[in-house]
Amino acid sequence: MHEANSKYFDFDWHHPVNIEIQPSYDGSVNLILNDGKNIPRLINSRFSVEENGKAKIPQRRRNDDNIYFAGGDGFDENEALSLFESDTSLHKRIKTFPIVQYEGVLNSGNLKVGNYTFYFKYADTDGNETDWIAESGVVSVFKGNDSDPFSIDGGIEDMNAYKSVKFRLVNIDSAYHYVKVYYVRSSAGLNQIAV
Repeated sequence: MHEANSKYFDFDWHHPVNIEIQPSYDGSVNLILNDGKNIPRLINSRFSVEENGKAKIPQRRRNDDNIYFAGGDGFDENEALSLFESDTSLHKRIKTFPIVQYEGVLNSGNLKVGNYTFYFKYADTDGNETDWIAESGVVSVFKGNDSDPFSIDGGIEDMNAYKSVKFRLVNIDSAYHYVKVYYVRSSAGLNQIAV
């Protein structure tokens, strides 16, 4: 008997691998691998079984998530290892944090009046999200134009300011396909109590 192993998995005889099988949203199967030595991995089978018993195999793309990828055309060894690490990690990890550049409040949109704080997360193509990766700081949205101080009105509760906020994110982690944006808003009620 000989040991069959991939250099990417780093399995050995002294750390048995526990495998949990889990159905995925598209009918394929996820394998969760944990040996107590390496980071837990989630690898997708990338096929599902149709009613007639035949396997349905979607076209593989370079940036699919949760795939055991062993390199190939156009990939050097370091890039293949980096893709393997980010694509198969059960716990989403971040290599680079974005830098949030505030570019102002625009005079078009549908934001309500109030003070906003925006929060950003990375997400993969399966919708899995990281923890918070960036925060904007407080952005005030009010009625009127800041170049004309006499037109400014702070507004109350859910009054529409007809504005939007623009940010630019740089230094994005290329292992993720999306950035999700969340926000918290506070404004004043009719009785001046914060809502």
